[in-house]
Amino acid sequence: MSTPITGETVWPELQRTRRAIVVVDVVESVRLMQANEADVIDRWRRFVAEVRSVVLPKHGGRLVKSLGDGMLLEFEGVPSAVEAALAIQARVTPYNVERASDAHLHLRVGINQADVVVDELDIYGAGVNVAARLASLAGPGEIVVSAQVQDQICDGLHGDIEDLGPRYVKHLDEPLRAFRVTVVGDAARPLPAVTADLRPTLAVIPFLSEPSDLKADALGHAMADDIIAALSRHAGLRVLSRLSTGAFRNRHTELGQILRMLKASYVLSGRYYTNGDMVRLSVELCDSTSGEVLWAGRPSANVQQLFAGEDSLIPHVVSNVSQCVLAQELLRTRSLPMSSLQSYTLYLGATGLMNSLAVIDFDQAKLVLDHLAERHPRQGAPY
Repeated sequence: MSTPITGETVWPELQRTRRAIVVVDVVESVRLMQANEADVIDRWRRFVAEVRSVVLPKHGGRLVKSLGDGMLLEFEGVPSAVEAALAIQARVTPYNVERASDAHLHLRVGINQADVVVDELDIYGAGVNVAARLASLAGPGEIVVSAQVQDQICDGLHGDIEDLGPRYVKHLDEPLRAFRVTVVGDAARPLPAVTADLRPTLAVIPFLSEPSDLKADALGHAMADDIIAALSRHAGLRVLSRLSTGAFRNRHTELGQILRMLKASYVLSGRYYTNGDMVRLSVELCDSTSGEVLWAGRPSANVQQLFAGEDSLIPHVVSNVSQCVLAQELLRTRSLPMSSLQSYTLYLGATGLMNSLAVIDFDQAKLVLDHLAERHPRQGAPY
């Protein structure tokens, strides 16, 4: 039987004081962990140990806490906090040696000075939150500081200072005046490439002739080429070339296998029938997530007019495909939690919401784009 604990809990003693607060954040830590968890953990632990044993003693700082993807530090003075932050950014470089560029550890740092409540375990107060928001404004390899910090450092002595102007951040009604600090004369650090494509992938499988007729094959390829060319001009779609999809034209492959092999979000496929100068296309658009047919059509055209670009068959198919894809992603965005959705769903869904005349939809679009910007901080489209 357990013995009850009696008496009052003894908490560490609190002290109100003015401190320079430094927040260090690993850029895209979730993606890095997913790619190679063991390597990231090993590098991060060794890096934190170096900061504790070398950087902080030299600049009089304290490691308040270390998380799996960041650090919270405190300093008595602003200059020492800035110098330590510059040293931290410089010291992370060796931990990226012999790694691919998309596996590099990139840090962003925010620094604020404020009156806070301190004990031996943590720092409390609004000033800590401001430091975290400043870190969110920093790009990979950057340090962003508040106006209170900027007032106490000298441009050209502690680093080059760039005024970023007032910046709005989450959960703060008023904008923050932010400044970027870089090493004197330091060239801008090259940023890792933006890899995410915020568009769904559409595969157009060249259409089969019914009955099979080698002489008529050219018509199926021509119609697919025209549809691919027209859809590729759509800003919200990523369309695979016929070189990628042509191999599946005469193969009896299940739709699910085609989708997995092509990594397509949607597949447009079908058959066509000829009768003299007339052709009828039986086509369907399938969703890879649900497997359902979103749209099916049976448009007809005169072959000569089709080749001359004078028939409405191709525009009819293109219009229905693009509208159905947008409607499907908008439906998902309206009905499912944002965290469960693909990035391209959020992007297209927000686009559809912004086209609505309802204020509630426009406000929802902003929430979706904010979420998408947090998920892909190096992508310009959500901003």
